[in-house]
Amino acid sequence: MKFVYHLILNHMKRKIILTLLIIISISTLLFRKKIYEMKALYDYSQAFSGKNAAETFRSLYKDYTYTEVKKSNDTYVLNKNKTPKPILEYFNFSGNSIATEEWINRSDTSGLIIFANNQIQYEYYGNGNIDTTRHLLASCSKSIASALVGIALEKGYIKDINDQVTDYVPKLKNTGFEGVTIKHTLQMSTGIKWSEDYSDLSSEVAKSIAGVITGSQDEFAATMVNEKKPGTFHNYCTINTHVLGMVLRNATGKTYQEFLEKELWSKMGTESSAILFTDTKGEPVVYGGIYAVLRDMLRFGILYYNNGVNFKGKQLIPSDWVKASVTPDASHLMPMENNPNSSSPLGYGYQWWIPLDWEEDYSAMGIFGQFIYVNQKYNVVIAKTSAYKDYLKSKDTMQKETFAAFKALAKYYGNTNNSLE
Repeated sequence: MKFVYHLILNHMKRKIILTLLIIISISTLLFRKKIYEMKALYDYSQAFSGKNAAETFRSLYKDYTYTEVKKSNDTYVLNKNKTPKPILEYFNFSGNSIATEEWINRSDTSGLIIFANNQIQYEYYGNGNIDTTRHLLASCSKSIASALVGIALEKGYIKDINDQVTDYVPKLKNTGFEGVTIKHTLQMSTGIKWSEDYSDLSSEVAKSIAGVITGSQDEFAATMVNEKKPGTFHNYCTINTHVLGMVLRNATGKTYQEFLEKELWSKMGTESSAILFTDTKGEPVVYGGIYAVLRDMLRFGILYYNNGVNFKGKQLIPSDWVKASVTPDASHLMPMENNPNSSSPLGYGYQWWIPLDWEEDYSAMGIFGQFIYVNQKYNVVIAKTSAYKDYLKSKDTMQKETFAAFKALAKYYGNTNNSLE
């Protein structure tokens, strides 16, 4: 009996020791993974700080994984005005007169191009960039994703934007995206719990970036939880755009990069291929991973200005989609200071921003000062890339000042004859 007792005791000890070893091993792996994620995120944040930012916006993709989206066979030639007006000397912002050239320098502009009267009226490059430099579009990429959703809808891949995203992405059932429609997702009104605070390494957007560098955005999207009723509150939530990419992938049966190249990039007269940042599983960073030259950013803006018609007269994006994309259609999406149902004073459409003093203008917008601005009233399109060092401290002021500058430049270079020509 004593022998059996010792046998059982020894067996139990072995099981306890084995269990402890398993727990320690799993904990060590999890700890290492967490450390790896934290280091990756720290390295990423440092890449965008101070003097590193300008180089990062040119070349970050080289340190990770990426794919290429081929350019158009036929380039849309952008004529340049040989006798342009000098740059606007001053514009007004918040009761002050701001020197335009000072603003260009202070906002760490890498590229600025102004198109009016069917010509480039002004083109500038700084921070070591030239006209062939591909620059990270950051969240201007979201507006391109929106265009692809409109194309997929027109071609019948997507039946209705009021369909639930889970109809196309069953993987998101029983997650925060249950009950969320494609339209909610386009309008950043999913109700998903989300902080877009890049200075907080524990925020959801920081965790998402860590997921890009160390894992899968598909898997990260499936961890989201909902905190508000969809369609009632506007909260800028970057992962929403990745979900649109998942919808497009499953609806079309094509990779995101294939659909982008076939339906848009190869048809809008681009002069350069685009680079598309991917996660470790090879899935594109739909919400902010496109690298493109400044003139191709401009060409995308001109495509929207022309209601989706390209330089050859072909309707690439449905005109009604373009209109709906840049027209807020609910109170929580309207541009308004202190909108109780929005986290931003700016208005929002389908992945496009609407300025406070809205007058037929709208913009794609990305972190650290990336813009594709369209002004229908004055018939002007502007593209701007930047590496604005103080973005995390003063982004709201920077955005408002930029829109003030854009509106002044549109009035200065543009006209009201309803044509870029």
